[in-house]
Amino acid sequence: LLINETHLERCSDKGDQLQLVRTEEQDSADLLGTIGPALLETESVAIVLINESKYGCITAEKVGDDFCLIFSKFPEKMPEFVPDFSTLISGPEEQGDALHFTAVQGVAPSYGPVVQSWVREHGFNMDFQKMMRLLRKLPDRPHIFYQEVNRFRKYALAIGMDHVLHEAARIIREEIGPLNAMAQKHGAYVATAFVMENPRDTPEIAQL
Repeated sequence: LLINETHLERCSDKGDQLQLVRTEEQDSADLLGTIGPALLETESVAIVLINESKYGCITAEKVGDDFCLIFSKFPEKMPEFVPDFSTLISGPEEQGDALHFTAVQGVAPSYGPVVQSWVREHGFNMDFQKMMRLLRKLPDRPHIFYQEVNRFRKYALAIGMDHVLHEAARIIREEIGPLNAMAQKHGAYVATAFVMENPRDTPEIAQL
């Protein structure tokens, strides 16, 4: 669902809050009453065009017998996998073109590494702890350590969780104190690399 900017107006006395415009054909209550149940029933979100280049989304939440709508603005720089919103058009879903996501062929599943999902904190913790275990064992197998470092980093950047890298850097700096000199050196290097500016301009962290 696309909502054009003509349906929204900026409230000068409410900062960045937006409200739906009342018109002769359809007031804001009518439009809210239409959007809310539709989003809940289809488990969808509405993409909102705020102005020429800014987008956001409206989600619906059930509150007892009623519902509420939540408006969120998208960040200026979206993850690379998010399509360009300026190319979106409204229309029935069955008339839309198929989405194709290209992927290179990986290693055979039986020999491939275990892939963790970060949908819940368990997957994130498993990946982070594996990286920390390899850090503590340095100077043994440094190439495996950097392999896990870059896998962790690429996943965080791919799903738009840059803040995870900043938190990981903070924890690494706290944990390397009791470790050997080699582990401290590599840990400090990786922590600094995790918080670099424009991280997507650097494909991988080179081994020190």
